[in-house]
Amino acid sequence: MNSTARIDVEDCPCPLCGSRRKGQQLRVRDHEYASTPRQPFSLVQCSECGLHYLSPRPSPHEVSKIYPPDYANYHTDTAPDESKKASRWRVPSVREISNQRQLLRYRGILQSKARLDLGSAVRILDVGCGDGYSLNLIKQLMPRAVTVGVEFDPEAAARAARHHEVHVGRFEEVDLAGQFDLILSSHVIEHVADPLAFLRQIAKLLSPGGVVIIDTPNIETPLFRLFGKHWGGIHAPRHWALFSEGTIRLLADRADLRIQEVLFMPINVFWVWSMHSVLHDRAPRLADRFFHPQECVGRPSLYHTALIGLAEGGDRLLGLLDPRYGQMRVILRHPT
Repeated sequence: MNSTARIDVEDCPCPLCGSRRKGQQLRVRDHEYASTPRQPFSLVQCSECGLHYLSPRPSPHEVSKIYPPDYANYHTDTAPDESKKASRWRVPSVREISNQRQLLRYRGILQSKARLDLGSAVRILDVGCGDGYSLNLIKQLMPRAVTVGVEFDPEAAARAARHHEVHVGRFEEVDLAGQFDLILSSHVIEHVADPLAFLRQIAKLLSPGGVVIIDTPNIETPLFRLFGKHWGGIHAPRHWALFSEGTIRLLADRADLRIQEVLFMPINVFWVWSMHSVLHDRAPRLADRFFHPQECVGRPSLYHTALIGLAEGGDRLLGLLDPRYGQMRVILRHPT
């Protein structure tokens, strides 16, 4: 059962250009966490710059309601249970499979795009590091790297701090010394109140010749057109700004960063979240049984692996018609 207590909200202008002229609107609700009331929120599109954003959005003091202790990105540790380590037939979770694929992608980007020596002691920052999952992958590839994270949630930060230097708090308010050769931020910029200030702070911390890699949902995916208000990438009320290639380029330009490349990648969990949203109002038990938002990623089972495999097939099929998949990987540098 979802909480019946309402979340306090505040109206806001477009977080990219400051306009209050709103075009397209969709009424969206949270369907993923019981701690969040089922009150409606509005996903609007700015009439000036085209950015999609949530308005009204939750007030800052409501953060603990919209990011509960069991929030999925705070629990990404994929180490198997001791009782299951001995079994050669243990089914890996979707997250474990995804992390191995992410490892290969990072290797390619670090060598070909960032042009980093994997054996060097470079400084790497992960903004919104959660429990350290991206830094853990980077550390496998670059064991001599100095890895630093920033995380708002104290418990997730404590887990990340077992292997990395971690600062707790809002990124814009944390005092970080020095500059970084590589800055990562995976699915964070869509959560922040002021994405321009966020990206400008990243630019200040980037060393000359350094590289920024930002992952974020892509609102121009055909999945959004297919599912509309039920598209999993909306993730209301936690995603406050949803970018297209055009709006992320506008944001980068205003932050004095140059986009080197925009890559579109499948994000299969958005299929599952979309199906859960479609079913939730009509058949919540059925939705939770077959398309559970958290178990589909973290719970090892043949069913969940097959489900994500089907989602991947759906993504690839749609990609034949429109290759702009559900997430963007944006690679940025300082202009030379």
